[in-house]
Amino acid sequence: MLQPFKSFYRFCFKWPARKYLGMYTLWIDVRAIIKRAFQTASSNDLKPVSVCVGIMNRSKAFKTQLLASLMQVSDPSKIELSVVDCNSSDDLDLLGYLKGHWKGQLTYTKTDLPFTRSKIFNLAVKQSQHDLVFICDADIALPPQFLAQMNAYCRPYQAWFPEVMLLDEAGLPNRYCSEGVGMLGCYKHQFEASKGFDERIVEWGKEDWLLYFEFYKIGIAPYRTQEPLMQHAFHKSLKPEGFKPLF
Repeated sequence: MLQPFKSFYRFCFKWPARKYLGMYTLWIDVRAIIKRAFQTASSNDLKPVSVCVGIMNRSKAFKTQLLASLMQVSDPSKIELSVVDCNSSDDLDLLGYLKGHWKGQLTYTKTDLPFTRSKIFNLAVKQSQHDLVFICDADIALPPQFLAQMNAYCRPYQAWFPEVMLLDEAGLPNRYCSEGVGMLGCYKHQFEASKGFDERIVEWGKEDWLLYFEFYKIGIAPYRTQEPLMQHAFHKSLKPEGFKPLF
């Protein structure tokens, strides 16, 4: 009985942005809710999307998760794969594989730069060709309706931060990743206005939440949805020992 009131109270006063940035973020969220209520349906003529991914020695997961799922999207011809490969050694001809299997647009860069999530994702977005961009780990499977979701959820007033489904070791759905905001869709100019991921962060963690908060600072509301078909393959945690969260 009290659960709706508790959820409302948490949204208004305990939401991460309220604690980390301040109560002004409530207005940004409320404004987006009002605009969504009067939002017209997306056109059937869907805008193309650039899927931006950084990779280092995750070629198998990339092929079996992200690439395989993109091949099942409603119109792969409207998807660009923007890949930055940090000199992976587990597949010396990943580019050749992509050229032979991926039928959409491909932008591929191989670099000797050390892998940091912030720097590599920023590069992948920078080289992308479309107005809509989705930043995604290599071991994520995207749903067939991904194009329609991007067109519906990415708006001038909001960016999309989906909660992905974490799979267990057996490959079965486990739980939503509510504590992470590492996957996001937005307009490229919004990402550029936010200044992208903080490249001073070179270890695991925090860069996703810091970017999430940067969207509030430029007046863009992060929009969260739970996506059961957006699935993250199991792997051991990369969280460093002694890691301290932002909040």
